Amino acid sequence: MGYCPESKGLISAFTPRQLLTLLFRIRGLPQKVITEKIREISISLCLQGLINKKIGQLPRSIRRRVSIAIAFMANSNVLILDEPTRGLPAIEKRLIWNVLRYLRYCGNSIIFATTDSHECDVLADTVLVVDDGVMLAIGSAHYLRQKFTVGFYLDIKLRLDGSTDEETDKNLKIDLENVSRFISFLHSSSELIKVNSNVLIYYVPVEDVSYSYLFGSLEKNRRRLNISEYSVCHGSLTNGMENILKARLEKRKFSKST
Repeated sequence: MGYCPESKGLISAFTPRQLLTLLFRIRGLPQKVITEKIREISISLCLQGLINKKIGQLPRSIRRRVSIAIAFMANSNVLILDEPTRGLPAIEKRLIWNVLRYLRYCGNSIIFATTDSHECDVLADTVLVVDDGVMLAIGSAHYLRQKFTVGFYLDIKLRLDGSTDEETDKNLKIDLENVSRFISFLHSSSELIKVNSNVLIYYVPVEDVSYSYLFGSLEKNRRRLNISEYSVCHGSLTNGMENILKARLEKRKFSKST
C-alpha cells in the first residue's frame, strides 16, 4: 500500500534520487531495477531536472511531488493520499491530478482526503463526506449535487442586434428586461448572480425541478427573448457539502434544545 501523509516526512539533506534509492534498497531491490523505477517515477511527476537537488532547497510544490513519488514506489494497487494538492498552484494540481487519473485508469484504487470540492469533482468516483469522524453522506459527485443542492443555475447568452452601437445597446436593454420578467415567472425568488454584457447567470431556487417544463419554456420563448444559447446546471459540490454540514448543525441544535 502506498501512503502520502499531509506533513512533509522528507529528509532535507537528501536528494530525491538518494531518498528513493535508500527506500528501494530497504525493500531489497537490485540497483538496476532501482535506476529504472526512479527514471519512471521522475518522468511521470516531471522531476527529471530536480532529481539530484537537495530536498531542502526545493520549493514546496516540488517537495509535495517527492512525497507522492514515495507513495508510488510501493508499486501497490492501493494508494492513500492525505491532502495531496493542498496549497499548491493550479498548474501543480493539474500535473498531480493527471498522474492520479492515469493510475486510476490502470486499475489502481486511490483513497484521498481533501477539503477541495473541485478536486473531488475531477478525481473521485465516490465521495464520502465526513465531519468530526461521522459519515454524513456518500455517493458520486453528481449524486451529491443532485441530492443536496436546491434549484439550478441558468446561463443565458443573448444575441446582439443593431446596425449601430446605440441601437445594439437599446435592444440589449429591452432583451435584459424581458429575460428578467421571464426568470421571475419561473420563480419569484430567482437571483441574477452575474451579468457581463449579453451573458447572464441566474440562480433559480426551485426545490423540485421539472426539466421537461423548464426546457420546454426556454425553447418556446427562445426567439422572443432573443436567446442565442443557454445551459442549465445543478449547484456546485461545495454548495451540496455546505448544505450537508448545515443540516447536521441544525440537528445538533435541535437535539440540545430537546
